[in-house]
Amino acid sequence: MGATIYYTMDGSMPSKTTGIKYTEPINLIGGVGKNTSITIKAIATKEGMQKSQVSTFVYTISIPAADYSRVNEAISKVNSIDKELYENYNKVEKALYQIDWNKSKQEQAIVDSYADTINKAIEGLVKKNKDYKVTEGETFVKESGKDISIRIDHEYTENVKVEVDDQEVDKVHYKVTKGSTIITFDDMYLNTLAVGTHHVKVTFEDGIATTTLLIKEQTKDDNNRKDSTSNNQATVNPTIKEETKTTVKAENKEEVKKVKTGDDENIIGVVLLLIGSLVVLTYIKKKRIE
Repeated sequence: MGATIYYTMDGSMPSKTTGIKYTEPINLIGGVGKNTSITIKAIATKEGMQKSQVSTFVYTISIPAADYSRVNEAISKVNSIDKELYENYNKVEKALYQIDWNKSKQEQAIVDSYADTINKAIEGLVKKNKDYKVTEGETFVKESGKDISIRIDHEYTENVKVEVDDQEVDKVHYKVTKGSTIITFDDMYLNTLAVGTHHVKVTFEDGIATTTLLIKEQTKDDNNRKDSTSNNQATVNPTIKEETKTTVKAENKEEVKKVKTGDDENIIGVVLLLIGSLVVLTYIKKKRIE
């Protein structure tokens, strides 16, 4: 029967009680990216024989570390992101959690895959939709010739998408102006909408704004008001003293003003009556004096 070998790996003296019985090749483990020194001491023993002298073996293990520069660049991008703005930031956190910082140079491909996973998670981030308030909305009357504007509490930007009833509106039918963000629809487009309530959605890069647009049919009162405005601009009426005018009905059913001429003979009669009264009074006065 052969000898039995006992060994230690911490530099202490081996024995049957303190040593490790050698049964298989010894695995020497070093630290990645640093030099690791390991001292092995061993003895051989055999029943009925004196144990051997202690043999000492010193090993220096050097394992080159993998290059993590791409991983660090990806992490730098992550640090500049406000995670509160994104609804799926957990994917980035998961990519970071999977990093093993103790990979050797022989495992460089695995390390590079960490960077690729992080960058892919960043590219796939989806911003949370912020709801912006519509501060001004409108009701549109068909054939009124009036454009309609809605004002949104969002800093001015032309990078918007406008939809009415889930249908995107062609940019030729609206314009975007400053004053927060103001969307103005032209009457050509508005007249194509059916009477009733329509849902408007404006999409920004960081959120949306929604409102409703009420389309009304033009009423008879709207027409009369429009005609009245037109007539007031085109007609000049003469001024007639109140006591000398009266209202009569014309054949076209419109009220017109007619000057009251009166009877000239009645006016002359009143004047003669007044003169006669003065003559009588003068005669009576003279009679009393006599």
